[in-house]
Amino acid sequence: MKFKNIKIKQGQKVIINEYSGTIPTTGIISVVGPNGIGKTTLLKALAGLIPYEGVILDQATLTYLPQKNRFYDAIKVDEFLGLVPTNHPQAGWRKQVFKQLDIADLQGKNVNTLSGGQQQRVWLAFSLIQSKSILMLDEPLTYLDLKYQQRFLSLISTASQFCTIIQIVHDLNIANQYSDIVWLLTVKTLLAGTPTQVLTATNLNIVFATTVKIHRTSAGQRWFSV
Repeated sequence: MKFKNIKIKQGQKVIINEYSGTIPTTGIISVVGPNGIGKTTLLKALAGLIPYEGVILDQATLTYLPQKNRFYDAIKVDEFLGLVPTNHPQAGWRKQVFKQLDIADLQGKNVNTLSGGQQQRVWLAFSLIQSKSILMLDEPLTYLDLKYQQRFLSLISTASQFCTIIQIVHDLNIANQYSDIVWLLTVKTLLAGTPTQVLTATNLNIVFATTVKIHRTSAGQRWFSV
């Protein structure tokens, strides 16, 4: 899937200014940038949810999970997840997702009675078990405690072998460690490349208007602080 010269306005204000890029058939893309730069807006445009100028080529099947989700009707966890067909091409994937996110502990419960973190696990499971080429996840780590953050990141690492994950994240260390490609959004352009290519001190200091420090462990792995 490719997009070219994507431009989005809210009234007279330009939110996205002629971004272009390519989405590979597999891998993890992490979208980073300051608040209000247009990360969510870009994903919504690529998912066909809002109007835009420009061209999207080779449109793929996709799922988009917003940052904030609500259940408006009383529905049990197993009923909700049962809405997704069980014919995923990866044998055992549905079972693996449910196990890692401890969905069995939530079965039979009304989703509206669950905590924010529990509801997020249900929404992530709902998205991950769908048989789509691209999964767009807007801040998927929201509400998750450390254990489920790690389990989710392990799941998308596996999923990225048979589909493309596009996730919006704020933690540069997660973007650095769990991405094949990083999209760094600026006021004027979309910078795309490997984490090493994009997440440089120069780029980050300019985009976030603050000093971002890059460190290295004894093994040579990069980590970030402010």
